[in-house]
Amino acid sequence: MAFEGGVNNRRLATISSVHAVEMFLYGLFEQRDDLGISAFVDKGDQTLGPRDALAVLQRRLQEEGLLAANRKLSHRDQLSALVGHRDMVIHRASEVSEEELARGMKAVERFIRKYGDDLMQIELLQ
Repeated sequence: MAFEGGVNNRRLATISSVHAVEMFLYGLFEQRDDLGISAFVDKGDQTLGPRDALAVLQRRLQEEGLLAANRKLSHRDQLSALVGHRDMVIHRASEVSEEELARGMKAVERFIRKYGDDLMQIELLQ
């Protein structure tokens, strides 16, 4: 996967990919109110970060029996790594290699496809 414009475009793609996961999770929490998950921290004035949102979703799915207690959400580790790259881009202007970005973007796509279909019964990515 080649990205025109080099390092800056990879940085933006990293930030955008994490943002896509966050928006997906917040939409899922809103649409599946039966799961009882809020996208907001306690007082409702701040949203959960992507890692916290993934942890809350995983815990809730385990409680509901939709995910085995000893299992993680699919692609959670890869998404967490992508969040780490995003944080380094934002706070330290770090570079992201094409390989790291490609792995992260593939995990984002697979995560959204799986949970869009499994939990929302809609195909989000065509």
